[in-house]
Amino acid sequence: MESCINEEISLLLDAMPERIAKGVLKAGTEDELIEIVMDLGRPAEARFNSGTAVIDGGPVTAEEIMHVTEAAGDFGDDNRAGIEKTL
Repeated sequence: MESCINEEISLLLDAMPERIAKGVLKAGTEDELIEIVMDLGRPAEARFNSGTAVIDGGPVTAEEIMHVTEAAGDFGDDNRAGIEKTL
């Protein structure tokens, strides 16, 4: 089970802009990651079981949002998308 989680976290981080992926890995442990929050114009956040960490590097840009939406694929009517080969 743990290797499955690590594989899915790796796929998630691969879909992130490089500075955010590196910031998440620097901020906490992969197996404690709950979510990554990217709001346009605000610093990205990584939320872990143990708390929240702000990702260094300034506010999230429109280009970074586009990077993630392109990696996630098509969005459904509920405004949700998934990363292929993940739960």
